[in-house]
Amino acid sequence: MRLGYKMVLGTALLVTGTLACPDDTPLYLGGPPGAATSLQLSNSAVAVVVGDSVPIGAVARDEAGNETATAVTLTACNAAVATLTGQGAGAPWSTTAFVKGVELGTTCVRAAADGLQDSIIVRTGPAGMLVVGPDTVGSGNTATYTVNAVDVAGNALSGAPEYEWSSSSKAQLAVAAATGEAAGRGTGSVSIYVRAPGGGNARKTLVVAPGVFGGTLSASSAGPGALITATKAADGASWDADTKVSVGGVAAFVDLITPSNLTFAVPATGSTAQGVLAFSAIGPDQLAQNGTFTVTKANEDLYSPGNITNDCSDPTNAPDFSAVKSALSWVYLVHDGTAQGSRGCQNSGAVTGYDHYLVYTTGATDEVIDVEARWTLSGDNDIIVCTTDYSSCPGFGFSGGTLAELDAVNLQLAANTSYFIIFSPWTANAGVNNVRIKVTKD
Repeated sequence: MRLGYKMVLGTALLVTGTLACPDDTPLYLGGPPGAATSLQLSNSAVAVVVGDSVPIGAVARDEAGNETATAVTLTACNAAVATLTGQGAGAPWSTTAFVKGVELGTTCVRAAADGLQDSIIVRTGPAGMLVVGPDTVGSGNTATYTVNAVDVAGNALSGAPEYEWSSSSKAQLAVAAATGEAAGRGTGSVSIYVRAPGGGNARKTLVVAPGVFGGTLSASSAGPGALITATKAADGASWDADTKVSVGGVAAFVDLITPSNLTFAVPATGSTAQGVLAFSAIGPDQLAQNGTFTVTKANEDLYSPGNITNDCSDPTNAPDFSAVKSALSWVYLVHDGTAQGSRGCQNSGAVTGYDHYLVYTTGATDEVIDVEARWTLSGDNDIIVCTTDYSSCPGFGFSGGTLAELDAVNLQLAANTSYFIIFSPWTANAGVNNVRIKVTKD
């Protein structure tokens, strides 16, 4: 009895066991192969580096899935992008070949047999890539990046593959995925990435720098405490609620914002030189723009010496609150903690930084007021209120401990009376302290 044999099984039977066939005659499902009804391909798509090759194969099968003797022809769709070499046969394929990348691009290999057709997508990629474009992009500006690509031999490649572009931070750099056009947003270092569909990738690190402020200013120079209105350029990004301003690197209080106009208080910067006027977090894209501004006094504000004095009994020319407040009822002052008075108003002759004074005059009836103060330096900041005849000094108010924000609320004031509202930042030798103050009537 023969140990090996050949079986022809019906479609309802299974081939089982481990018995080997005595020759190379195939086992057919459903009888001998019929006419070819489909093509089986080794790949639906392949990626190949230009100058390199990858293998592919194809076979024609009948309705039962049997391999047929029908010849399969493989043809390059675009030999300028990829060619076929080494056509032959090899299990399990009746036809095999190597696809070789010639130039960057996307093409196909077409398989045909006895009226049947199918294809393999071929994407060619570079062996090496270099992103080319500017090292700096202005916030609010755009730049286009391209790719220098080489093959396995280091030769420059042309062609136009569908590169895929992206950014390490969309908040800083928005990149069009298909074109490499990049739009600067938030400032700082960021990377732009590119990937070739046929393989290969590259990265370039660049800097998003502030754009140029193209709008107008109500004044190009002023002393600390002055209110300056910046109007955006007609085609520029609109101001929004979180837009920030600094002058010479010192943060400025923002007083009022509309989409077209932004009003800020000039801070004391310690210098009278022209400095950078910086706007940041502009609009939904959080853009940044730089201009220039000159602070005309280093540390003194507009009301010096009237609201900065070293003697509580002599606040010469203290400004009237109603005359100096902004549209939002804020007043902006400067405390220079490096310049000490011989006595502080509330400190019984102790050496401290100068205090600030505003005059608030009540009307024909008693009033209740709230006082807010915001300092840029934390410290033992206090709000003190007393009458201008000094009869109630040091008066009443609220001690801020180490707070940078301080509110004194529900202060009871008599009718037809003038009061000193004293802002006393205990920050001697601590440097310049920009102060924002508001008085509102309940």
